[in-house]
Amino acid sequence: LPGSPLQTLDITLELDAPLPVTVAMPVWTPGAYQRRDWHRNVTLLSARTARGERLRWRRQGASGWRLSRQAKTSPPSTNLARISLRYRVLARELADDASHVDRSHAHLNPTSVCLAVPSQRGREHTLFITLPRRWDLASTLEERERRPTGPQVTVRLAAKGYDELADGLIEAGTFRRASIAVGGAKAKATLEVALHDARRRPVPRPLLRGLKRIVELHRRWLGVPPYRRYLVVIHTRPGKRY
Repeated sequence: LPGSPLQTLDITLELDAPLPVTVAMPVWTPGAYQRRDWHRNVTLLSARTARGERLRWRRQGASGWRLSRQAKTSPPSTNLARISLRYRVLARELADDASHVDRSHAHLNPTSVCLAVPSQRGREHTLFITLPRRWDLASTLEERERRPTGPQVTVRLAAKGYDELADGLIEAGTFRRASIAVGGAKAKATLEVALHDARRRPVPRPLLRGLKRIVELHRRWLGVPPYRRYLVVIHTRPGKRY
């Protein structure tokens, strides 16, 4: 990050899996009750093993690809391979269930940018995101490391499986942030706010109080919050009052 002027992301998926293996883009986003054809935004660039062997791919179903060895390649002693798949994703839809990247920020819903490996859906997933050092990053995923390298910083996020990754909204940029505790002593959770504002104003206290009232009301209706961390992302328009 940030994305190119064409609003694309270059992503590398690395995995250990027996060949052939299927990868696919989801056709859904958590909380959005409609079909989303995210595979239309994906272009595969290259696929190879750690030994440098090039792999081929072909479409499988409406939203997947099947990676396999070249036809003329002599099979190794084992089908297990360390695979590196490079692909490009178009991310230009700023919506609560989509992804948007430009020179000022990145708003990422993992199901719209991260390929899934159905055979490894339940395994731990690690996500490395490299961004400008002046940017911040907020996510509901567990942050395990933040490593500066020159003018950039790499953030390492972790999820217990692809389903947890899918729920992990990610926001990066020069936003202002604030957090509040909600849910009470027995059901304590953290609600974090990431505010993008052209004038770099801090998160207004009345907004935090209002969000806390909303959460407490839902807690009385629905019981204990199912998660320990929540993220609210707000984009304001220049010149608008709030």
